[in-house]
Amino acid sequence: MKKKVLTLLLGSTMILSLIACNLVKLPKLGGKDDDSKNVAVVDVEPDVDVEPDVEPDVEPDVEPDVDPVVDVEPDVEPDVDPGLVPDVPIVSGYSEPSELSNDIYSYQMSIDGTIYQLPMYVTDFLAMGWTPASKYDDLSVELGSNYYGSFNLKKGDAKICVQICNWDINSRTAYECVVNSIEVWNNDNKNAEIILPGNLNVNSIYPEDLENAYGYPSSETDTEYAASCTYSEDYDNEIKFNFDKDDDMKVFKVTMEHFVVPEDFVVGEFSDEVPPVVLAYTAPTEISDDPADCTFELMGKLYKFPCPVSEFTNDGWEIVESKSWDDLVEGYGYAKVTLRKNNFEFWTYVDNYHKDATSLENCFVNEFEVQDYSTKKLDLKICGGAEFMMTKDEVMNRLQPLGFQWEEKENGLGGYIYWKEDNDHYIAVNIDKEGKVQDINIKYAPRRRDGAKVVGLEE
Repeated sequence: MKKKVLTLLLGSTMILSLIACNLVKLPKLGGKDDDSKNVAVVDVEPDVDVEPDVEPDVEPDVEPDVDPVVDVEPDVEPDVDPGLVPDVPIVSGYSEPSELSNDIYSYQMSIDGTIYQLPMYVTDFLAMGWTPASKYDDLSVELGSNYYGSFNLKKGDAKICVQICNWDINSRTAYECVVNSIEVWNNDNKNAEIILPGNLNVNSIYPEDLENAYGYPSSETDTEYAASCTYSEDYDNEIKFNFDKDDDMKVFKVTMEHFVVPEDFVVGEFSDEVPPVVLAYTAPTEISDDPADCTFELMGKLYKFPCPVSEFTNDGWEIVESKSWDDLVEGYGYAKVTLRKNNFEFWTYVDNYHKDATSLENCFVNEFEVQDYSTKKLDLKICGGAEFMMTKDEVMNRLQPLGFQWEEKENGLGGYIYWKEDNDHYIAVNIDKEGKVQDINIKYAPRRRDGAKVVGLEE
């Protein structure tokens, strides 16, 4: 299940996409998360990923980032640890509607006589007596900026699964965040009274009831084993009904989703302090012959990926603001930056390895590519002493002893000398048909939540 949502960022908004999981990143349009890498990538034949020779007019979609942390296991319900809810005063400003609406798009639901209307704060539910359903539903867990997590809550005979979203630029504990989705299973609520708009009881809804109350659905699915219908305002805001084909098409699950930011949501403050993960970075003293280290020399300075943007700016590179994104980058987020020095410039996506928002300079560069069309001469050295201006034979002699492989292009127009651990960790040298280096691509882009560990800091 994927959702696109509207996030709040210091008074401006950006479109994000959601992917349902126990703990999921709400990345910018597209994203990886699992903290997938957000650096532009294209194919290195036959299977090494590098950027295309020409930067695309439209910045590439970012594959979403998925980082499971909270395991929801509804079938196992041990005693709830009091530590699952922080021991702090619970303040709720929720104003309950006077009566249940007949409009399906009111995003209301009555549970045992109390009307709930999305979005709501987690503290609203806690103030009404809801508690974590099991030890796996820990509301003290920290959600990164623009992440959401799935949690089971219970109250009396009722049990629901909620999606709790962190719309802030900084990390927050789950209990400080927002409930944007409620999922109800009939089997979990046989003794609870759950009423939807139009006075439909969740435990006795059939397709004709939905059509009578709400009209024809926006979409329907019907396969051999499953059937469902959805009433949708847009991709962010919809109500889905799942039918039991073995029980006269009776509804067995309802999912109500309203992924909007509450009007009174207050965004956290931006800190200009340098994050510990940036301070933990240590520049190399020499170029390592181990390609996995991703060390290189550029214009007489040594770097090791991933590397803070500040290392480049301290060495005389400037951030080209007109070709970069805004300076503020949300916690565990990413941004585009263009760097320039001596009239040579390159662009890439940079990652924030810190849980809270920070500046571009405190983010990490994890990919660099130089191509022959962008410069005729560049002082660039990689492992083995291979240089940008060398020939194929010179590069092969230096890199093959280090474990690099040679791969011919299918069209006979050259090939690639490459070392590769995975699609986010490799070095590739593109050779043209005349035996000259066409471009060099260096990349080490760990998942953003693993970035601190990679640079030697356990956050």
